[in-house]
Amino acid sequence: MFQARRGMLFAAGVAAILATANAALCGCSKDIALRLTNIYENGDTDFHYDYCENIEDGRGFTAGIAGFCTGTADAWVVIEEYHKLTGGNDDFSPMDDVLAKYAESGSDSVSGLEDYCSVWKKLGESDVKFQQAQDTVRDE
Repeated sequence: MFQARRGMLFAAGVAAILATANAALCGCSKDIALRLTNIYENGDTDFHYDYCENIEDGRGFTAGIAGFCTGTADAWVVIEEYHKLTGGNDDFSPMDDVLAKYAESGSDSVSGLEDYCSVWKKLGESDVKFQQAQDTVRDE
């Protein structure tokens, strides 16, 4: 239990450093910081663009490299960024109305998003544009 809390605190600390010093971190330094965070978040140094599940924390689905959530609007920001790269006609398009509604209301509901995680996982595994959209939002 203590080890898990310490790991979460470390990850939060690295995330705070990244948020405040993102412009200063580039190249190798940024990659190392992100991979260290991955160790505490995922148990390895890989980037889990394809991760998606409802962890029942009141934020809807949690997904991707930074834990983007459907109920806190950041997942919708990723999908909007992806739409910019795809011209807006992609596998998430049928869910746009529901995702926008939950992003605006802060709802943790996953109703109407039955295909959400399967789409996220599929695109996260192999779609370079979707990975780029996650990177862009993470780095904002």
